[in-house]
Amino acid sequence: MNHKKAFILGILMTLIVLERGFGGKVESSQEYRKGANIYTPIVHQKYFKGERELLGYNPKYTPNVISFDAVNKPYIRTEEGFVQTLDERGQWLRNDFKPFIKQSIPNWDGSYGTGAFAEERIIFDAEGDAYMSVKSKQWMILMHSRDHCKTWAVYRLPMGSHCGIETESPFFPSTEPPCLSLEMKEGYFIILPKKQADGTLIISPPVLISPNAFYGPLHSGGGNVTRTVKGVTYVVYASSVPQKGEEGTPQFITRYDHASKALSAPFYMGCNGTEVDGHNIPSMEVDSKGYLHVLLGSHHDPFVHFKSIKPYDISGWSKPVLAGVQKTKMGEGSFTYSGLIIDKFDTLHVVSRWGGSGYKDLLVYSRKLENQAWEPLKVLVEPFKTRYSVWYHKVSQDAYGRIFISYKTYSSELTKEEFAGYLNKWPEEKASIKVPQESEYYPNGIEATVKPHDPCMLVSNDGGDSFRLTLTEDLQAGAMPQNVKPGEKKDNSIGMALVKIPAGRFIMGSLDGALDEKPVHAVSITKPFYIGQNAVRVKDFAEFVKATGYQTEFELAPIKSIFTWMKGSFENPAPEVKRALSWRSPGIPQTDEHPVVAVTVKDARAFCAWLSKKEGRTYRLPTEAEREYASRAGTITRYSFGDSTELLPKYGWYKSNAKGTQPVGNLLPNPFGLYDMQGNVWEYCEDIYGAYSDWPKTDPVAKVDPQYGPIIRGGSWIDDRFGSHTGFNLRSACRYHVYYPLVIMDWVGFRVVME
Repeated sequence: MNHKKAFILGILMTLIVLERGFGGKVESSQEYRKGANIYTPIVHQKYFKGERELLGYNPKYTPNVISFDAVNKPYIRTEEGFVQTLDERGQWLRNDFKPFIKQSIPNWDGSYGTGAFAEERIIFDAEGDAYMSVKSKQWMILMHSRDHCKTWAVYRLPMGSHCGIETESPFFPSTEPPCLSLEMKEGYFIILPKKQADGTLIISPPVLISPNAFYGPLHSGGGNVTRTVKGVTYVVYASSVPQKGEEGTPQFITRYDHASKALSAPFYMGCNGTEVDGHNIPSMEVDSKGYLHVLLGSHHDPFVHFKSIKPYDISGWSKPVLAGVQKTKMGEGSFTYSGLIIDKFDTLHVVSRWGGSGYKDLLVYSRKLENQAWEPLKVLVEPFKTRYSVWYHKVSQDAYGRIFISYKTYSSELTKEEFAGYLNKWPEEKASIKVPQESEYYPNGIEATVKPHDPCMLVSNDGGDSFRLTLTEDLQAGAMPQNVKPGEKKDNSIGMALVKIPAGRFIMGSLDGALDEKPVHAVSITKPFYIGQNAVRVKDFAEFVKATGYQTEFELAPIKSIFTWMKGSFENPAPEVKRALSWRSPGIPQTDEHPVVAVTVKDARAFCAWLSKKEGRTYRLPTEAEREYASRAGTITRYSFGDSTELLPKYGWYKSNAKGTQPVGNLLPNPFGLYDMQGNVWEYCEDIYGAYSDWPKTDPVAKVDPQYGPIIRGGSWIDDRFGSHTGFNLRSACRYHVYYPLVIMDWVGFRVVME
């Protein structure tokens, strides 16, 4: 397809979509009923009363399997042939991909195969290109976008019954297109498209994995059956040929080497289930250390988990472990449809259907932390009825490690009363009875021609501890702002440099830090503000004292103790030492350009009050949210410069490169142009320390429990004596509090905000 034409067509389609009003104002209206508990478990009620009726769930987007690009911007494909995403203002847009198929294939019949058995996930490579598969009645298609789903190039694939697409890995980003899994009458194949120098694709010949393999993709679960790592694609599959002497579905793993084009002999993993069954499709992932994890597919049996003994090696495996509840009764329901992912912390997450509770088919979640046993399952959603239900569930993750689960309810085996309830709720469908059920298990039951309904999406902001319905704010705040530049700078009347920080949204907290940094949560900063380019200096504080005669708390009241850095402990110094210590002489070398220390939060607020009166502007301490927002400066990494600590000495003063506080502004600034946001001195915030919730917040400031005292942020020159790694306490999300107000500390200062 001509890329120039595709670009022009994409612009036109975007303008049409905007003209038709799919955008709207910035999302702030309520997407659930006020006061409703939108956390799981969610229990549906008779008849077909779910999230919308019971909780008022009314998302501004159409929930479906969600994907994220390199800047954590969300993309969701709809059954109507649109890709939903957010613009730079946080408004929902819907880009129509169907015109690009029509332009490329003039005799296209208009079908595009979204729905229950289609692979609707959009995949992004490390260069930001997007891919998705489409199946029409005539063609199997791979679509490729180089402009974030605005325009698409169309590539025809060999015709088959299903086409799956490999999801991204948090550990092995690739610049190549994803591996495709194709089921054709000749067997199960993979295709490895290649990107050319001009950005177009070459569709490589299909590679036969097995002539006797089952492959979906199944309507639910959607776990990976391939994982491509370092020039090798690992493939798991279920065989339709019974394994001699064993019951159940045989399941195998093999590896395809891209350079040699050699396919290894299949390694037999084992059988699962009681018969050969196309539902029993395995899934797999590879962790950060290269160990392979395989879940044997199941249809009403526990999943079975294997881990490779060596990294990148399929020849040896751990003993099989049941990943779920063991069945205890003949004919009892159990697990089906594995939605497996592994997150950036090497935690395995599995979302599945479970029928082990009186044959109610519940949507459930299981988790395995690294080197720990599988945890008991959590019920996410419970149908109102027994007998057959399915959820069409898919699981995804974003750059923060948040877990997203899309689902919609479908129940075709109904009693007459349930069918009447269905007709009453969706009369426009004119649903009908398909086949009367003559079954001892379902007396008076019927099978109806019904459809899946009410798509929903759950999010976990705490690594799987809890789930709730996903709101637009969760997705708005997760995307990184683009083209972050240093803010406008101005000096105030005493020569303090202030930097303007724009309003915006971000995800506050961290899933790989201390416990008090969880859950992560969406925060909106609605007004721009000025913040000190540096921490308040000794000379700035001296101006205040000179003008007012102010005496700090440490100068007026007995000091209870002192934190001695060299010993790393609190001690009770001699009286003459106590009297000598103050902001003027804190016990470490100080000049006018050093950050002021040995002050309390009361002293810091007194300085702000004086400066406010002097300038006729409101000065105050930053809120904790403003402090983290300014520190991150549009980034989603541990530090504003990335995740690695290799560059930390260039940005922050800490234990490894400082033996006391250092003059401000001598290292590199963050993207907003702020210095020492990580290290040198911890800095007071306006908030009182308390636990986070995962609820979206707007301009938050916490004043809950004063016994804990004020928040401090940023880390300091004494860190890291503690923490899980070097620089742990200098991360953007790290938080602590000061609850001994008369403990003199030469590692805590403050920075101001001007409204």
